[in-house]
Amino acid sequence: AEGAETLAWRDPESVVVSAPRALDLGPSAAVALRPVFLVNAVGLAEGAPVDAYWARLFREAGVDPAAVPAVESLADEKRIRFYVNCGVIAWRPGRGIGREWARALSAVLADGPWRQEHCADPRRLVFLHQAVLSVVLLARTTAQERRWLPPDHGYPLNLHDRLPEAKRARRLEDLACFLYDTLWDRELDWLSRVPVTDPLRAWLADADRRARGAGYNAGPR
Repeated sequence: AEGAETLAWRDPESVVVSAPRALDLGPSAAVALRPVFLVNAVGLAEGAPVDAYWARLFREAGVDPAAVPAVESLADEKRIRFYVNCGVIAWRPGRGIGREWARALSAVLADGPWRQEHCADPRRLVFLHQAVLSVVLLARTTAQERRWLPPDHGYPLNLHDRLPEAKRARRLEDLACFLYDTLWDRELDWLSRVPVTDPLRAWLADADRRARGAGYNAGPR
């Protein structure tokens, strides 16, 4: 936090295929990120009453629910209260965002009665880390300091077929970084999802073979 201007966080289930320049925050941004891709029984509709799940998170981070802005989810295009994806993100480490994320997430996970009652849907537990990060960012940054990453940073390859046509990547070469989630395990022919030409196809195919040959099925690093 004392020696770095930018901290870039990238999910292990991702591949960088060209320079992710948009992760450079520049002089004015405090965070660069994207909204969630799907609401997934977690996102709260814009204008809907705050439920007990989100009320607990807002309270933990000290956020006023009435001041929470709306965003639009990428794939299902729904207007929801601020809720972001953390597959690829950059922030100012000096803001204490990472430390507060860890503290707040630990606190709500330790709240057994709340977790048992309000995380019965497995998705609410699986994506709890993203929900907690969302409220932490609301508490630690202003709207003017938040910058949305372009579509080629953190592209959800696993959701390619569910994206609106206008949002689909035309070539893998056009992306800076893509997320594959469990796609690598589910589809042996995952490279056929989006057109890709050599030499990138050859490099990805070789990485796939080496990863599977090593008995590691979570994709390349």
